[in-house]
Amino acid sequence: MRITIRQVEAFHALMEVKTVGGAADMMNISQPAVSRLISDLEAETKLRLFDRIQGRLVPTAEAEELLIEVERSFVGLEQIRQTATYLSNNNIGVLRILAMPSMSGDILCESVARFKRAHPKVDILWETRPKQRVLEWLTYQGFDLGFITLPCPDKALGKKVLTNMPCYCILPKGHRLSDKDYITARDLEDENMITFPLGSEIRHVIDKSFQEVNNHKSRIEVRNIETVCSLVAKGTGASILYFFDNLQDWMDKIDIRPFKPDIKIGFAIVYPQSRIMSRNARDFMDIYQTVHAERMAHFDQIISH
Repeated sequence: MRITIRQVEAFHALMEVKTVGGAADMMNISQPAVSRLISDLEAETKLRLFDRIQGRLVPTAEAEELLIEVERSFVGLEQIRQTATYLSNNNIGVLRILAMPSMSGDILCESVARFKRAHPKVDILWETRPKQRVLEWLTYQGFDLGFITLPCPDKALGKKVLTNMPCYCILPKGHRLSDKDYITARDLEDENMITFPLGSEIRHVIDKSFQEVNNHKSRIEVRNIETVCSLVAKGTGASILYFFDNLQDWMDKIDIRPFKPDIKIGFAIVYPQSRIMSRNARDFMDIYQTVHAERMAHFDQIISH
């Protein structure tokens, strides 16, 4: 099997931008050239990577699987290039971090800012990826630290647990339940519930608390936490959320009440155990823990009032 780098580049570009024209622009070649490279790759691999539907190339399940391996290779090549650049520029080290979207907000931004003030010559590579990719890339792609919600099933990774935060009920501003000391699943009967999709960890945990309550008006399932808050703020329904570091930005648009019984979600910094942690990674971990503790204390003060 003779797969060329150019065929892989065309495949990666097409999977990223979704159109042959966009892939051609990215690679600075013609659209027929992209199509030919994809056809050659399919012939070499004996896989149908795209279905031709109304003139468009639609990725198959095999293409999605192949993309995982291609991205691993691309990340590895990019790291080699960046490391060479760092060395040629006499930079002192690089810190590579990964974070889930819900942990890529202001706490991480503030941590990066403080770290750069203390280590101005250290370059930082920060990738935001779903949890499974964070775990995979820490193991296989040479990243230093990952920021995730627990649990962490990968035994090859060490972890520093930051906190176990309770979940809260978030309601539209001035909702009929906003004056209650706490909210139960029973209180939310007949409410539209904005939830995360089936299969997500938080959905599994929260559903356990609602086993005896099945008569919601309807469910709206979304993946993005900011979308959940926006829908609640517009009066579309109620939701159960764990703390995320931009939650206080919504305080003037939603009401937040404790939820009973307690549902705890853990946060952690994870790292590969197969190699010694760099000084840069240790310093960044210390800074992050400090910022995280500060924000948790501030949020507790807001909720208590």
